[in-house]
Amino acid sequence: KREPEDSQEQEFVQNLFDCLCNMMVTHKNQVDFGKQQGMELMIRMMRERKFACRLALRLANHAMNHCAENCLLFVEKLGLPVIFSLFMRRGVKEKINSAKWREDEEYIVSILQSLCRYCTGTALA
Repeated sequence: KREPEDSQEQEFVQNLFDCLCNMMVTHKNQVDFGKQQGMELMIRMMRERKFACRLALRLANHAMNHCAENCLLFVEKLGLPVIFSLFMRRGVKEKINSAKWREDEEYIVSILQSLCRYCTGTALA
């Protein structure tokens, strides 16, 4: 809910996200992450564009990689406007050529690739 105040808190948050990314190796953990509202939280963090935005983007990428359930959940929870606004760099104040932006762009393209691969285009309801 609040931004990390010092470098120690920032490192703690980064380590926490690293652990969550490492857990996304197995399909069962990916599905459990989606069922426990993890994708919704990542979308919310990306929408807020604060410190955890880049970390949430990376974790969402890991959670959606080879997981059709999370891809469909991402679309259902209205993650597309968020991911496309990040892709178009709306509200981003970094330089386009920065290494961070290239890394973020790689995660965004990977998410879009997963969405194209696993979303069928048929309505679920």
